[in-house]
Amino acid sequence: MTTGDITADTEISASFTIHATSSKKWAVDENSKTFDSIAYTKRLKSGGGRDKASNTALEFKKVSAGTYKIAALSGGENRTLTVSDGTTAITVLTPSTSGSVETFTLSSNTDSIYIETSNGINIYGIYAAN
Repeated sequence: MTTGDITADTEISASFTIHATSSKKWAVDENSKTFDSIAYTKRLKSGGGRDKASNTALEFKKVSAGTYKIAALSGGENRTLTVSDGTTAITVLTPSTSGSVETFTLSSNTDSIYIETSNGINIYGIYAAN
């Protein structure tokens, strides 16, 4: 992904879309961090609360059952990442302010999952664990 602000819905691939508006944007910038022996050079910053209701969540389509990991860093205490099906929370994760890898499991295939933030969180990677 190129660095800069994302201020409108942006399809990164057929299975991944960043939903954004001009007032609730996402930003990509250069930032080096290592999680689980994976070195990252960029991050995706929410800059505040982002959710499906305001059409500003991250959306993954056609997701298979399995275990997934999110490498993230919270911009403050008690900030959450919610993984939902668009209506119901599947799990709520709380990344640390020094960075952490959070794990969640999907018990069945799903058409879409959404990653929502309660406040400013930096996301370095989202990947299948198995």
